[in-house]
Amino acid sequence: MNRMHLVRLESEPTDADLREIDAEWPLIAAELDVVDAEAALVRAPGDVTARRLAKAKRNLRAVLVERRAAGSSVDGCGGAA
Repeated sequence: MNRMHLVRLESEPTDADLREIDAEWPLIAAELDVVDAEAALVRAPGDVTARRLAKAKRNLRAVLVERRAAGSSVDGCGGAA
């Protein structure tokens, strides 16, 4: 195994890495909400869970719009928007 690869895995995230993660967190949280709502809909189909999923998707779209307006280069990967 490449020793440089091991060193890279053992290193702590830089301040820049942490800032990027912090900037991406609203998108990550919105995508997690969509996945959670989808799982809830599978477990207990119904109007309430369907509304929960619709709300999560609306929130995800809002986060994506906000990120695009701010000039972010990271898009959602879930395709729910």
